[in-house]
Amino acid sequence: MTKLQEQVQVQVQVQKDSNAQMGQLLSSEGFFIYVDASSNEISNALIVTSLKVTSSTSSDALVPMLLLSHKTPAVVAGKSDMVTAATIRRAIEDAGAALPKNGQLVIVGEAKSFEDIANFATSRGLIAEVMLPVQKDGSAPIVEEPVTVAPSKEQSIKLQEQVQKDSNTQMNQLLKNGVRK
Repeated sequence: MTKLQEQVQVQVQVQKDSNAQMGQLLSSEGFFIYVDASSNEISNALIVTSLKVTSSTSSDALVPMLLLSHKTPAVVAGKSDMVTAATIRRAIEDAGAALPKNGQLVIVGEAKSFEDIANFATSRGLIAEVMLPVQKDGSAPIVEEPVTVAPSKEQSIKLQEQVQKDSNTQMNQLLKNGVRK
Protein backbone atom coordinates (compact mmCIF):
# COMPACT_ATOMS: atom_id res chain seq x y z
CA MET A 1 0.00 0.00 0.00
CA THR A 2 1.42 3.38 -0.98
CA LYS A 3 1.69 6.34 1.38
CA LEU A 4 -1.06 8.17 -0.52
CA GLN A 5 -3.44 5.21 -0.24
CA GLU A 6 -2.76 5.07 3.50
CA GLN A 7 -3.49 8.81 3.81
CA VAL A 8 -6.72 8.38 1.88
CA GLN A 9 -7.83 5.53 4.12
CA VAL A 10 -6.98 7.53 7.25
CA GLN A 11 -8.85 10.59 5.92
CA VAL A 12 -11.95 8.56 5.08
CA GLN A 13 -11.81 6.90 8.50
CA VAL A 14 -11.66 10.35 10.14
CA GLN A 15 -14.69 11.40 8.12
CA LYS A 16 -16.50 8.19 9.02
CA ASP A 17 -15.78 8.60 12.72
CA SER A 18 -16.62 12.31 12.68
CA ASN A 19 -19.98 12.17 10.96
CA ALA A 20 -22.34 9.44 12.13
CA GLN A 21 -25.02 10.24 9.55
CA MET A 22 -22.62 9.34 6.75
CA GLY A 23 -21.36 6.21 8.52
CA GLN A 24 -23.69 4.01 6.52
CA LEU A 25 -22.50 5.39 3.21
CA LEU A 26 -18.77 5.33 3.88
CA SER A 27 -17.12 1.95 4.12
CA SER A 28 -13.84 1.28 5.86
CA GLU A 29 -12.09 2.26 2.65
CA GLY A 30 -12.70 5.11 0.27
CA PHE A 31 -11.11 7.43 -2.22
CA PHE A 32 -10.72 11.07 -1.23
CA ILE A 33 -9.77 14.06 -3.36
CA TYR A 34 -9.37 17.68 -2.34
CA VAL A 35 -9.98 20.13 -5.20
CA ASP A 36 -7.73 23.12 -4.74
CA ALA A 37 -8.67 26.58 -5.99
CA SER A 38 -7.49 30.15 -5.96
CA SER A 39 -8.34 32.62 -3.21
CA ASN A 40 -9.50 34.97 -5.95
CA GLU A 41 -13.10 34.57 -7.19
CA ILE A 42 -12.23 35.89 -10.67
CA SER A 43 -9.57 33.20 -11.03
CA ASN A 44 -12.04 30.61 -9.81
CA ALA A 45 -14.58 31.77 -12.39
CA LEU A 46 -11.91 31.30 -15.09
CA ILE A 47 -11.24 27.78 -13.80
CA VAL A 48 -14.97 26.96 -13.92
CA THR A 49 -15.17 28.28 -17.48
CA SER A 50 -12.12 26.29 -18.58
CA LEU A 51 -13.60 23.10 -17.07
CA LYS A 52 -16.51 23.41 -19.50
CA VAL A 53 -14.15 22.74 -22.41
CA THR A 54 -11.22 20.82 -20.97
CA SER A 55 -10.29 18.67 -18.00
CA SER A 56 -7.99 19.54 -15.11
CA THR A 57 -5.58 17.42 -13.13
CA SER A 58 -8.20 17.19 -10.37
CA SER A 59 -11.01 16.11 -12.71
CA ASP A 60 -8.66 13.62 -14.37
CA ALA A 61 -7.82 12.16 -10.95
CA LEU A 62 -11.52 11.98 -10.03
CA VAL A 63 -12.56 9.94 -13.11
CA PRO A 64 -10.98 6.63 -12.00
CA MET A 65 -12.36 7.20 -8.50
CA LEU A 66 -15.86 7.52 -9.97
CA LEU A 67 -15.36 4.43 -12.12
CA LEU A 68 -14.69 2.44 -8.93
CA SER A 69 -17.37 4.18 -6.85
CA HIS A 70 -19.69 1.15 -6.97
CA LYS A 71 -17.07 -0.64 -4.82
CA THR A 72 -15.51 2.25 -2.90
CA PRO A 73 -17.13 5.67 -2.30
CA ALA A 74 -15.56 8.69 -3.97
CA VAL A 75 -15.33 11.55 -1.46
CA VAL A 76 -14.75 15.08 -2.79
CA ALA A 77 -14.03 18.28 -0.88
CA GLY A 78 -12.61 21.55 -2.07
CA LYS A 79 -11.53 25.08 -1.35
CA SER A 80 -14.17 26.67 -3.60
CA ASP A 81 -17.68 25.26 -3.99
CA MET A 82 -18.00 26.42 -7.59
CA VAL A 83 -14.64 24.96 -8.66
CA THR A 84 -15.39 21.71 -6.82
CA ALA A 85 -18.81 21.42 -8.48
CA ALA A 86 -17.36 22.16 -11.93
CA THR A 87 -14.60 19.60 -11.36
CA ILE A 88 -17.12 16.93 -10.38
CA ARG A 89 -19.29 17.73 -13.43
CA ARG A 90 -16.25 17.52 -15.74
CA ALA A 91 -15.21 14.16 -14.27
CA ILE A 92 -18.74 12.73 -14.61
CA GLU A 93 -18.93 13.92 -18.21
CA ASP A 94 -15.49 12.48 -18.97
CA ALA A 95 -16.43 9.13 -17.42
CA GLY A 96 -19.46 9.01 -19.73
CA ALA A 97 -21.17 5.67 -20.24
CA ALA A 98 -18.47 3.85 -18.23
CA LEU A 99 -19.84 5.45 -15.04
CA PRO A 100 -21.19 2.67 -12.81
CA LYS A 101 -24.85 2.63 -11.82
CA ASN A 102 -25.28 3.04 -8.07
CA GLY A 103 -21.74 4.34 -7.57
CA GLN A 104 -21.35 6.38 -4.40
CA LEU A 105 -20.30 10.04 -4.50
CA VAL A 106 -19.94 11.99 -1.27
CA ILE A 107 -19.48 15.75 -1.56
CA VAL A 108 -18.25 17.65 1.49
CA GLY A 109 -19.97 21.03 1.61
CA GLU A 110 -23.24 22.88 2.03
CA ALA A 111 -26.20 21.08 0.46
CA LYS A 112 -27.45 24.30 -1.16
CA SER A 113 -24.13 24.89 -2.91
CA PHE A 114 -24.03 21.39 -4.38
CA GLU A 115 -27.73 20.76 -5.09
CA ASP A 116 -27.35 21.08 -8.88
CA ILE A 117 -24.26 18.88 -9.14
CA ALA A 118 -25.80 16.26 -6.80
CA ASN A 119 -28.89 16.16 -9.04
CA PHE A 120 -26.66 15.90 -12.12
CA ALA A 121 -24.72 13.01 -10.56
CA THR A 122 -27.96 11.27 -9.63
CA SER A 123 -29.24 11.67 -13.19
CA ARG A 124 -26.11 9.81 -14.34
CA GLY A 125 -26.81 6.87 -12.00
CA LEU A 126 -24.67 7.79 -9.01
CA ILE A 127 -25.88 7.90 -5.43
CA ALA A 128 -24.85 11.43 -4.50
CA GLU A 129 -24.79 12.65 -0.91
CA VAL A 130 -23.72 16.06 0.37
CA MET A 131 -22.43 16.28 3.93
CA LEU A 132 -21.50 19.29 6.01
CA PRO A 133 -17.78 19.98 6.47
CA VAL A 134 -18.28 20.62 10.20
CA GLN A 135 -20.03 18.62 12.83
CA LYS A 136 -23.40 19.78 14.10
CA ASP A 137 -21.90 20.72 17.47
CA GLY A 138 -19.67 23.30 15.75
CA SER A 139 -16.41 21.44 16.41
CA ALA A 140 -13.46 21.47 14.03
CA PRO A 141 -13.97 20.74 10.32
CA ILE A 142 -13.78 17.15 9.18
CA VAL A 143 -11.17 18.03 6.58
CA GLU A 144 -8.52 19.93 8.50
CA GLU A 145 -5.62 19.47 6.11
CA PRO A 146 -6.21 18.53 2.49
CA VAL A 147 -4.66 15.49 0.92
CA THR A 148 -3.23 16.93 -2.27
CA VAL A 149 -3.72 14.54 -5.14
CA ALA A 150 -2.92 16.94 -7.94
CA PRO A 151 -0.72 20.02 -8.24
CA SER A 152 -2.27 22.98 -6.47
CA LYS A 153 -1.78 25.46 -9.31
CA GLU A 154 -4.17 24.86 -12.18
CA GLN A 155 -3.06 26.27 -15.52
CA SER A 156 -5.85 28.85 -15.50
CA ILE A 157 -4.77 30.09 -12.05
CA LYS A 158 -1.23 30.62 -13.35
CA LEU A 159 -2.64 32.45 -16.36
CA GLN A 160 -4.82 34.70 -14.18
CA GLU A 161 -1.87 35.52 -11.90
CA GLN A 162 0.25 36.47 -14.91
CA VAL A 163 -2.54 38.65 -16.36
CA GLN A 164 -2.92 40.36 -12.96
CA LYS A 165 0.83 40.93 -12.70
CA ASP A 166 0.97 42.40 -16.23
CA SER A 167 -2.02 44.62 -15.49
CA ASN A 168 -0.42 45.89 -12.29
CA THR A 169 2.82 46.66 -14.14
CA GLN A 170 0.96 48.62 -16.82
CA MET A 171 -1.02 50.54 -14.20
CA ASN A 172 2.15 51.41 -12.28
CA GLN A 173 3.79 52.68 -15.48
CA LEU A 174 0.77 54.87 -16.21
CA LEU A 175 0.81 56.27 -12.68
CA LYS A 176 4.55 57.01 -12.84
CA ASN A 177 4.31 58.73 -16.22
CA GLY A 178 1.17 60.64 -15.30
CA VAL A 179 -1.86 61.09 -17.48
CA ARG A 180 -1.01 62.83 -20.76
CA LYS A 181 -3.33 65.60 -21.90
